[in-house]
Amino acid sequence: MKHGKYSLLFTLTVIFSLFTLLNGCQASAVAQNIDLDPQHSHLYHLAVKQDGEIILKVPPAYRTYKMYLTAIQQYAYLLEHVPAEMQTPEMYLTAVQSSIPLNLRTNAYGYNEYSVSILSIIPKELITYELAKEAVRHCASAISYLPEEFKTYEIYLLAVQENGTILQYIPQEFHTPELYLAAVTSNGYALRYIPEDQRTYELSLTAMRNTSFEFLSYVPDAFKTYDFYYHLVQYSSYPALKVVPKEFHTPELYLAAVQRHGYNIQHMPLASLTTEFIELAIQHSGFIYDYIPESLKTYDLSLQVVQQPKFSLRSIPLEHRTAELSLIAVQHGGSINYVPENLRTYDIYLTALRARSFNLAEDKYVKTPINYKTEDYYIAAMQGSGQYLDLVPKAYRTQAVIWSAIKQNGIALQYVPKKQRTYELSLLAVKSNGKALQYVPQHLRTYELSLAAVEQSSYAIQYLPKHFAIQS
Repeated sequence: MKHGKYSLLFTLTVIFSLFTLLNGCQASAVAQNIDLDPQHSHLYHLAVKQDGEIILKVPPAYRTYKMYLTAIQQYAYLLEHVPAEMQTPEMYLTAVQSSIPLNLRTNAYGYNEYSVSILSIIPKELITYELAKEAVRHCASAISYLPEEFKTYEIYLLAVQENGTILQYIPQEFHTPELYLAAVTSNGYALRYIPEDQRTYELSLTAMRNTSFEFLSYVPDAFKTYDFYYHLVQYSSYPALKVVPKEFHTPELYLAAVQRHGYNIQHMPLASLTTEFIELAIQHSGFIYDYIPESLKTYDLSLQVVQQPKFSLRSIPLEHRTAELSLIAVQHGGSINYVPENLRTYDIYLTALRARSFNLAEDKYVKTPINYKTEDYYIAAMQGSGQYLDLVPKAYRTQAVIWSAIKQNGIALQYVPKKQRTYELSLLAVKSNGKALQYVPQHLRTYELSLAAVEQSSYAIQYLPKHFAIQS
């Protein structure tokens, strides 16, 4: 019954807080004599939903509780920008759950500072055990900010499951085989923090599956068998063949190694390199072709690698650079500079421009023949990189060239004479690049056009008009 009493009290507190902050927002808007426009409000909410950090560009009067919550779901640090009267337990929980920024959530580095800083923003008296669990579940280093009574085995287990290397900070009395396995499963480097007499074969195998081969120095020598190294090359995300002793090299091990990581082919003896191994390796990355001896490169292999994005013909033997192969390479973004001079036709230049093999800013290095520079040439250039409209000679800035540029990158609108910036062209521009709204004449910035801009880029809210134009 006592628990129910406090739950009700907590609920009433939250409701009262929400009531207060909502009234506070309205009072603030009235005090500032701000007329909140529903169309602007919708665009601001849409922008924040796309990118939480854009809330810092939203006028304060439009920042609602829901908007802040949406922003914090993406970037926890934004909690420090929320007015105190708007902060609630729900917001704290949301901040803790998103304590790692979106751009770092798959990164092994940079976690620590965020979770700790988020907990430091939350009033200590409001940090509950459940909130502590959430904090640690999302960022292990949060344990350093928790009260001593919250540092339980459950908390420590959650911490090593998030980042195994936190094991080094966990008191010895909490160390168990379960904790060790969770730690190396999360991060193989945790093996170094496990006492040597506790490092089992299972722990060593588990560790190698999610770390680089540098962890080998922490693996007992007795475990380093053929099977161990076979598992290493089979699971390592690094070209681990380089650390496998020569006595363990076999065709089967080579196959497992190259299937896992193409760059392992660099560490195979020349006598073992077959066309099959090379084909397998270049499927991982065409750039591996740089490490293949010229004598082993065939036309078919060369044809395969040039079909990979941005692969340079530089690694292709001259005798393989035929019209067919050169065209395919350029179609996939390969540099035209490595196409033999006698094969650089008008069509291949147009193809290269469309594929962004080069752009007008780089033409000083490519040196396109002057007689190739026609209207179609500039249309192709704009289809590939429209932002370089300013580099098109004025005599060639035809409607077709301009529309091609705007369609590819709306930011090119800045190079279009103002009298030519029609509503249709402006709409095309913002749909291509929302930031182009800044170059749209004020009398054309309707709600519909502004909506299209914000849908394409949240940063477009910086260029919203005070009052939307009415399309005639």
